[in-house]
Amino acid sequence: MNVTDIVTITPGVARGRVVIPPSKSVAHRALICAALASRGCVSRLGGMPYNQDIDATMDCLRALGVRMTDEREASGETRCVTVFGCGGQWTKNDEPLSCRESGSTLRFLLPLCLLSDAPRTLKGSERLLARPLDDYRSLFEGREWTSVEGGLRIGGGSVLRGQTFSLSGKSSSQFITGLLFVLPLLGEDSVIELPCAPESKSYIDMTIAVQARFGVVATWQDDTHLIVKGRQSYRAADMTADGDASGAAFFYALDTLKSGGDPLEIVCVGSDDVRQGDAVCPLLLAQIAAASPDRLPVISLADCPDLGPILFTAAAALHGAIFTHTDRLRLKESDRISAMVQELEKFGARFEVIDGIDGGRVTVLPPEGGLHTPTSVLRGHNDHRVVMSLAVLSACMSDPTPIRIDDAHAVTKSFPDFFDRLRKLGVVCE
Repeated sequence: MNVTDIVTITPGVARGRVVIPPSKSVAHRALICAALASRGCVSRLGGMPYNQDIDATMDCLRALGVRMTDEREASGETRCVTVFGCGGQWTKNDEPLSCRESGSTLRFLLPLCLLSDAPRTLKGSERLLARPLDDYRSLFEGREWTSVEGGLRIGGGSVLRGQTFSLSGKSSSQFITGLLFVLPLLGEDSVIELPCAPESKSYIDMTIAVQARFGVVATWQDDTHLIVKGRQSYRAADMTADGDASGAAFFYALDTLKSGGDPLEIVCVGSDDVRQGDAVCPLLLAQIAAASPDRLPVISLADCPDLGPILFTAAAALHGAIFTHTDRLRLKESDRISAMVQELEKFGARFEVIDGIDGGRVTVLPPEGGLHTPTSVLRGHNDHRVVMSLAVLSACMSDPTPIRIDDAHAVTKSFPDFFDRLRKLGVVCE
């Protein structure tokens, strides 16, 4: 179907089998590692998803001078990308790096710019550029860092050298991953030092696992120190991206919340060496489903913040839950706490939000008598995970009244055919 600004969901019972598309988190990392491989190294990356975030990373790498070709695979839903490594020897032109709305692309690409002494300009949406980048500013010491229309301008200057990099306790795993990509190529050894064990550690471990496939090693010395030897070289690798545990979460929730019918068959292929933190979703949904009003589960989102919107939704539809380590949700594509509070309250859900305590605490409770159909259009807040969460809940309502959600186009960031897959399960989406 063509994704328009407004989608109308008619509640019904979903049935059948759904195959989850590849992980964009794995795909970002594989593309960058393949690009950093030494000259002459050719990597073939299968199962690369079609979505705006991956397109952004590919476009940026091409702008840096990386040669890539891609070919649609037999399924028609993924592509095989052939990447010709250049060892981080970027072109000297200042073609802008268009990160679109992809936080991963921006934070991963910024340290890559420091492998060259040439100036670079990174472009992105207003919301993307408003997200915190303070931890990276110290890396650009001696190089001009200025805001330009629609982007950031990094002036020319010295290249990055190996050292001890001390990051703040609130550092995103994306900052750490960005550093991990470039440190093996430096002439000196490096240490990434954190004041406390990081949140979203599974994403850092994912980076280390993907790097290992390309012959590069980074190791945890302990919970707060990463050791990266310099003078390493990325080598060519052929690999296929794992199924996306983050995307699968919406269908596990659909299966949990729907009334009647056989369980959905959800196919999400993964590998043993690449751990996705969001793979914990079925376990967390089971905890929410088993809750009672006087025994609410306490669920930390420290290692799986992207599950926040769909888990809030499940808690509102079932028996409630208490979520901790939620503050980071305010810094995503939207302020996901405010967005989900606004939209789930239209169904009658109740919230208590306390910032700061336990890294942020959100209590979600259903109304007495259960959720009701909203009387107004739901807002998607230009956030793919908000839109998909609201679509799942709308499909599972007992009242057959159609429900409208705006900003439906936001799903193209990560899951362009999400509504098509819902339709194949029997959910009416228009």
